[in-house]
Amino acid sequence: MNRRVRIGSRDELRENEPVHFHFGPVKGIAIVRGGTCKAYVNRCTHMGGPVELCHRGTLKCGWHGAEFDCDTGAAIEGEAPEGSFLKRLEVEEENGVLYALFELPEDPFA
Repeated sequence: MNRRVRIGSRDELRENEPVHFHFGPVKGIAIVRGGTCKAYVNRCTHMGGPVELCHRGTLKCGWHGAEFDCDTGAAIEGEAPEGSFLKRLEVEEENGVLYALFELPEDPFA
């Protein structure tokens, strides 16, 4: 089951300025680069720390310094496991508003 979570209106988003959003305890980060919005679960692949845009134009974990490519989510430096990626979220646009799709686990009580 997917849940749509509002990232923001296309007019509000600025190139290379991260936007944070969440659904319950799951946090996301989105960034517009080259006019395209990329969104990821905001959780480093090393130990689950939060990532933020750093001065080098990468997403960097504040806990141990792992860095990830903004366009692909690939780990490129630091303590994140080689070959790992931030979990990508699909982005949809409707009436000028961008939404991230969170994949939720099945409800065991349904």
